[in-house]
Amino acid sequence: MKTDSIASPILLNEICNYLNSVAKGMYISAAFSNSKNEFILQFHYKKEQLSLEVYMDNIVSFVFFPESAGFGKSSQHLFPEIENLLFLQAYAMREDRGFIIELEKDYAVLVKLFGRNANVILFFKDQVKEVFRTQFKKDADLLKSDFNIIETNLLPQKYVINESDGRISLALANTSDTLSLSAIPAVNEYAKKYFYHKNFLQQKNKLVQELLKSKQHLQASIEKLTEKTLANASKNYKQMADLILAHIHTITEGTEEVEVLDFYNDNNKIIIKLKKGISPQKYAEVLYRKAKNQDIEKLKMAENLEGLKKKLDLLDQKLTALEQVSNSKALKAFLPSKDSTPQVVIPFRAIQFQDYTIYIGKNAASNDELLHFAGKEDTWLHARGVSGSHVVIKKKSKLPIPKEVITRAAEIAAWYSKAKNSSLVPVIFTTRKYVRKPKGAAPGAVICEREEVLMVAPKEI
Repeated sequence: MKTDSIASPILLNEICNYLNSVAKGMYISAAFSNSKNEFILQFHYKKEQLSLEVYMDNIVSFVFFPESAGFGKSSQHLFPEIENLLFLQAYAMREDRGFIIELEKDYAVLVKLFGRNANVILFFKDQVKEVFRTQFKKDADLLKSDFNIIETNLLPQKYVINESDGRISLALANTSDTLSLSAIPAVNEYAKKYFYHKNFLQQKNKLVQELLKSKQHLQASIEKLTEKTLANASKNYKQMADLILAHIHTITEGTEEVEVLDFYNDNNKIIIKLKKGISPQKYAEVLYRKAKNQDIEKLKMAENLEGLKKKLDLLDQKLTALEQVSNSKALKAFLPSKDSTPQVVIPFRAIQFQDYTIYIGKNAASNDELLHFAGKEDTWLHARGVSGSHVVIKKKSKLPIPKEVITRAAEIAAWYSKAKNSSLVPVIFTTRKYVRKPKGAAPGAVICEREEVLMVAPKEI
């Protein structure tokens, strides 16, 4: 974010005049900081209070008068020597961007507004007593007498705040400016707009980073699925089965591999490994079944790859649109919606399908809770051989749970597992009473008996 300095000698002189008028007869209540970028000085007299804040970041430094500035648990107490000291006067410096607040007992506070090198320095007599931003080591060697006082009889001016393309500036008003402000309202309004815009940029940058992270994950999933698709295409189970049957009269029973002429590829010689313990004909039948599943898997992988590419395209569109956003009002369309109604937090997800309730664990601890929650006649499911969510179908009556419901629950179990990017995932299911958790087992770890296996494509809720 770009912004002009608002530390001109003319403006700082008006700030000092304001302090000399309003803080006259007041005492210092406290000096403190709520963050590394702010220094707050509070004045009081009886029930009257006044706060002055010096804001300093790596872009700009400025002074304003907040309506309230409380001392909190994380606040840092500063300059304790000046507490309860009487304010005497404030004056701007002639040649430097800053001003000095004179206090009784020879103490003074220098507000030095040198952009990113701004600082607040406590003097006792002519020597530096304490420095707020200690990283600027040379400030400890300053002398109060080094700074010259500006003339205080300058005429009050009017100011305007300009906003354009992320640039905020405070400038002297022209006679034609109808929305001009006097000095103190101007610096307070400037601070308000600066913090508003800074917060907008922080929110926007956070959203951009979240989208870029999602994009990175999508790109990794696309790359992984593309590699798997190529690997799947390199194995042609049907051709292997055809070649085995075509040469079956030459294959000796018990042979672990056979060299045959590949009539699919110019009769080149290839070696086919056979499966030990079954006949070549039976192994060819196994390969034909694999070929059938391979065709299904190929279609599913193509669908999944297309879906991921569409998500990536939508994400790129969203990023492009987000980059064009220039204000908080437009940014709201990109922020997650907030439901004002309090939600009851449950330890696992739940959906309805054909009048059956399907529960899904959220993590390892949630899986354990779901296991205890499930009734002994409920149906329990989990992706086979990989980590993932436990899924439970709540049994409604003595009638068996329909196959369609079990299939839908299996699809969900596959989706909420490490195998979610696979085209087909084996999912085991059994009655809850056949699932037990061994003593001392890790969260989510169980032993399953009498399970059946269902091959399904992962599908989200």
